[in-house]
Amino acid sequence: MVWCFGIVLLTEFPTEIASSQSLYSSIEQTTLTAQKQWTTASGRKLFDASDKYKTINLTCFYVIFVTKGVPYEDAIEGIRIAVCVLRCVDRKALRAWPTSSSNARNTFNKLSLKILRADINPAVQLEALCFYAMMVGKGNLSEELVAQYERCLQNTVDVTDTGYLDETLLISLPLYSVSRFPIYANQTNYVRRRCKKHPPRF
Repeated sequence: MVWCFGIVLLTEFPTEIASSQSLYSSIEQTTLTAQKQWTTASGRKLFDASDKYKTINLTCFYVIFVTKGVPYEDAIEGIRIAVCVLRCVDRKALRAWPTSSSNARNTFNKLSLKILRADINPAVQLEALCFYAMMVGKGNLSEELVAQYERCLQNTVDVTDTGYLDETLLISLPLYSVSRFPIYANQTNYVRRRCKKHPPRF
């Protein structure tokens, strides 16, 4: 499902999705949907429909699903696509979704529980923590999640292929550093420079 979302995004925003610089700018300043109208029927159905919670709900369900029983390479790629989806949904709808209904509240609570599972692959967990941080925004992360983010960073230091980590850190480090790592709050430019050397694979 989320791969279908990704195909729509690549069709609509081939340049923006492939650029880490645009990735950071769209998160910190605005959303891609504010910059461009959806030109395909699929894009309008997924991101510009009257029910703006539907895509958020489906994407969140997907991330919950891939945190268990899915090969970690597929889970990592899928969650990274899910992060791109969040960049394109209506920002007000994204913030309002967790309390929009009882089903949304249950799904949102389940998401954090699945992310904090003890047996989850640390690389997958880092991507999932990035996804969660995008949902709640700066200053809204629990101490437990921030502490686990720090442990994930330590556990993924020895990962051989770290190219995919650059854009994950580009998104997640500014969000988590506000609460836990104030000394790194101004290090975003360093991460952004590193990301230029390692373009996203998605």
